[in-house]
Amino acid sequence: MEREKRILPLSELEVTVDGLLPKASGAARVAYILMMLLLLLLFAAILI
Repeated sequence: MEREKRILPLSELEVTVDGLLPKASGAARVAYILMMLLLLLLFAAILI
């Protein structure tokens, strides 16, 4: 599983999300991840 974490950094992100939203449902977790990705894309667009 450690090797998978190195290959897929999203697994670490999911662990972080689980820590931030321990009581959230799967759908809420997915929505939170999508929101964070959108914010990162917006930030990258501003930098470019």
